[in-house]
Amino acid sequence: MARGGKIAARHINQRVHVFMKCPYCGSENVEAVKSWEMPKMGFNVTHYRCKSCSGLFNHYVGRGKEFVLRVGLRRRG
Repeated sequence: MARGGKIAARHINQRVHVFMKCPYCGSENVEAVKSWEMPKMGFNVTHYRCKSCSGLFNHYVGRGKEFVLRVGLRRRG
Protein backbone atom coordinates (compact mmCIF):
# COMPACT_ATOMS: atom_id res chain seq x y z
CA MET A 1 0.00 0.00 0.00
CA ALA A 2 2.95 2.35 -0.48
CA ARG A 3 1.17 3.86 -3.47
CA GLY A 4 -2.05 4.62 -1.60
CA GLY A 5 -1.53 8.36 -2.14
CA LYS A 6 -1.99 7.99 -5.88
CA ILE A 7 -5.27 6.19 -5.41
CA ALA A 8 -6.43 8.98 -3.10
CA ALA A 9 -5.44 11.60 -5.68
CA ARG A 10 -7.74 10.05 -8.28
CA HIS A 11 -10.59 10.42 -5.83
CA ILE A 12 -9.92 14.16 -5.55
CA ASN A 13 -10.85 14.61 -9.19
CA GLN A 14 -14.11 12.76 -8.49
CA ARG A 15 -14.99 15.23 -5.69
CA VAL A 16 -14.55 12.68 -2.90
CA HIS A 17 -13.15 14.00 0.39
CA VAL A 18 -9.49 13.06 0.78
CA PHE A 19 -7.16 13.90 3.63
CA MET A 20 -4.51 16.29 2.34
CA LYS A 21 -1.88 17.71 4.68
CA CYS A 22 -0.59 21.26 4.47
CA PRO A 23 3.12 21.31 3.47
CA TYR A 24 3.65 24.38 5.68
CA CYS A 25 2.20 23.31 9.05
CA GLY A 26 1.10 19.67 8.58
CA SER A 27 -2.55 20.38 9.36
CA GLU A 28 -5.28 18.31 7.67
CA ASN A 29 -7.64 21.31 7.90
CA VAL A 30 -7.36 22.31 4.20
CA GLU A 31 -9.91 23.22 1.55
CA ALA A 32 -9.78 22.75 -2.21
CA VAL A 33 -10.12 26.20 -3.80
CA LYS A 34 -10.17 25.19 -7.47
CA SER A 35 -8.91 22.54 -9.84
CA TRP A 36 -7.93 22.44 -13.49
CA GLU A 37 -6.34 20.21 -16.10
CA MET A 38 -3.06 20.70 -17.92
CA PRO A 39 -3.65 18.35 -20.89
CA LYS A 40 -0.42 19.18 -22.75
CA MET A 41 1.62 18.45 -19.62
CA GLY A 42 -0.59 15.52 -18.60
CA PHE A 43 -1.47 16.74 -15.08
CA ASN A 44 -4.61 17.45 -13.08
CA VAL A 45 -4.02 20.23 -10.57
CA THR A 46 -5.92 21.07 -7.38
CA HIS A 47 -5.24 24.36 -5.56
CA TYR A 48 -5.58 24.18 -1.76
CA ARG A 49 -5.71 26.70 1.11
CA CYS A 50 -4.86 25.69 4.67
CA LYS A 51 -7.47 26.93 7.15
CA SER A 52 -4.94 26.79 10.01
CA CYS A 53 -2.01 28.81 8.62
CA SER A 54 -3.43 30.26 5.35
CA GLY A 55 -0.74 28.47 3.33
CA LEU A 56 -1.45 28.01 -0.40
CA PHE A 57 -0.29 24.98 -2.37
CA ASN A 58 -1.02 22.99 -5.52
CA HIS A 59 -1.36 19.21 -5.76
CA TYR A 60 -0.35 17.75 -9.15
CA VAL A 61 -1.37 14.26 -10.35
CA GLY A 62 -0.55 12.69 -13.70
CA ARG A 63 1.92 10.74 -15.82
CA GLY A 64 2.35 8.27 -12.98
CA LYS A 65 3.56 11.03 -10.66
CA GLU A 66 2.10 12.93 -7.74
CA PHE A 67 3.61 15.96 -6.00
CA VAL A 68 2.82 19.15 -4.06
CA LEU A 69 4.25 22.61 -4.75
CA ARG A 70 3.99 25.53 -2.37
CA VAL A 71 2.49 28.64 -3.98
CA GLY A 72 3.66 32.09 -2.90
CA LEU A 73 4.23 33.10 0.68
CA ARG A 74 2.13 32.15 3.64
CA ARG A 75 0.17 35.10 5.06
CA ARG A 76 0.94 35.93 8.68
CA GLY A 77 -1.67 36.83 11.28
